Amino acid sequence: MGIKTYRELEVWQLAMSLAEDVYGISASLPADEKYALASQLRRVAVSIPSNVAEGFGRDTTKDFLHFLAMARGSLFEVMTQLELAVRLGYVPARVDLNEKAERVGMMLNALCVRLRGRLDAANLAQCSTSYASRATRHVPRATNHEPRATPRATNHEPRATSND
Repeated sequence: MGIKTYRELEVWQLAMSLAEDVYGISASLPADEKYALASQLRRVAVSIPSNVAEGFGRDTTKDFLHFLAMARGSLFEVMTQLELAVRLGYVPARVDLNEKAERVGMMLNALCVRLRGRLDAANLAQCSTSYASRATRHVPRATNHEPRATPRATNHEPRATSND
């Protein structure tokens, strides 16, 4: 039985956990970073599970892949901003958080590979079905590959130009 809701996706669950951790870290940032780094960290952290959920809710696998790519971009943004917060001395380096982010990235990649495989298989099946149905009803037309002795007649008169 397949997955019925995005909440069942492990990558969504782990991305939600990562977002919770980022919210905790952003609360400890200095007050002058409240509307800068802290705000941006929260937005992109929320964007990861949000894009997974939105992609899951779309009608096509291609759309889902697009939203997973956006989630992956947001993940890299979170990782970069967390590293900046560490380099600026705002927060201590947290190996557990880096490992969680890496795991989310691996899970996003694995899901993309699986969905691309499904998309490729569907396209291949569609192409072979489409080719078989065309091949059975296709009737070649007669063509004459010899050059025309006279040019084709046209139904239009030459345009008058202002230079006439």
